[in-house]
Amino acid sequence: MWELVLYRAVNELGFEKLRPELSHLRTLSDYQRLSEFIAAFSRKITTPQVVAEISAKIVRTEERGHGDLWGIIFNEFVSMGMDEALIKLLEMAPEDVAKYHAVDVSLLKLGESYDAGAPVVLSIDASLITRCGRSGVKALDLWQAIAADS
Repeated sequence: MWELVLYRAVNELGFEKLRPELSHLRTLSDYQRLSEFIAAFSRKITTPQVVAEISAKIVRTEERGHGDLWGIIFNEFVSMGMDEALIKLLEMAPEDVAKYHAVDVSLLKLGESYDAGAPVVLSIDASLITRCGRSGVKALDLWQAIAADS
């Protein structure tokens, strides 16, 4: 999600200071392929932990751009039909949270709550992708999603 926001912030709003953070979406074609990949799923769900992580990233940007960045996020959520599922901290194993952090564990738990093979966790975090695979949750690196139709 943050990559989509970064791409639009840099390329639509001219937030050049954020360009170094773009690691996956370098071109309009990359952005479009990722957007199309995500759009192919009938149901898109994230967790409040992911929203909190995005919020923490926004707080570290220039304050005058916060409204514009949140505008992009709201726009992306609406256009994707994004839903949120609450994964409570006390439903997570403390040792998993200590090792993988609450955001990753929330995504893994969300993936585990659906039929095997159905969910796809998109991430840029190799350790999360590996952990999902070990738990039987399909996970892809954003590079794989971007390259899926190329």
